[in-house]
Amino acid sequence: MEEANIWFQVNCDPIGSVHNVALPLHPPELWVRPPTDVLKCNIGSAWDHLSGLSGAGWLLRDHRGSPRNHSRRAYSGTISRREADLMALHWAVESMVNMRLNNVILEASSMELRESLLEPHRFPELKSLIESIMLLFTRLDSWSLIHVNGSRNRVSTAIAVSVTSDHRSQSYVAAGGPSWLSHTVLSEAQAM
Repeated sequence: MEEANIWFQVNCDPIGSVHNVALPLHPPELWVRPPTDVLKCNIGSAWDHLSGLSGAGWLLRDHRGSPRNHSRRAYSGTISRREADLMALHWAVESMVNMRLNNVILEASSMELRESLLEPHRFPELKSLIESIMLLFTRLDSWSLIHVNGSRNRVSTAIAVSVTSDHRSQSYVAAGGPSWLSHTVLSEAQAM
């Protein structure tokens, strides 16, 4: 975590920004509510290596676990799971910026994503995408990016998987949560 914080300070530390990349502090199987004045955005991705189709999904919730917004986006010509994961993060951060949200915790369960941000020099083919993500982060006043167990990221992953498994390629941003996952969203909110 110390190396990640140093990397962020050296590469993109705007004045007044708060950010970190951390490991989870709670049991891996439970979604955790954010503090009262913070929104939490869970990010999921999916990739079909045969078609190059990838999907991105995110779900934004408040401190009660109530869904504020959710989104799905499809990408074609994706060359790797790592690229799919980075594009999903890019879509989520870009959406937070466009909705003028600040004080956001972002959670993702991708190890490839975590490695890409902590050691971007290992992935020169994705340099411009990583740099674009880092630039978007500078447009948020306060943020955290946390790597979590996949069981804490079920809804956003299901949204992303709907692109590759059900061929739902219509991209959108909508208010509330996805109706077809409302039971899961509700059960996660009531668990904590």
